[in-house]
Amino acid sequence: MVKLVSRGGVSKGLEKKPNIAGSEWLWSAFHELSTCRTLGMGIGPIPWTAKAEYARYYRLTEDEEEVFMFCMNYIDNIFVEEANSRAS
Repeated sequence: MVKLVSRGGVSKGLEKKPNIAGSEWLWSAFHELSTCRTLGMGIGPIPWTAKAEYARYYRLTEDEEEVFMFCMNYIDNIFVEEANSRAS
């Protein structure tokens, strides 16, 4: 995300800085899990298996895991779409 912003653009979904107070761990998880994504003709999404393993490793409850997966998918979809649109 930092690279995208430094290149002069921010996704329409992230034009306003979100209030993430109390949710910093989600951003940290996103950055850690980004190392698991596939690279090839473009940037691929973070694999479901990586997100599930992260949730297991940190012993998230079922409710926490549901929120975690929703947030990771939401953030990752925006990131992948934005990164791949800039690459083409």
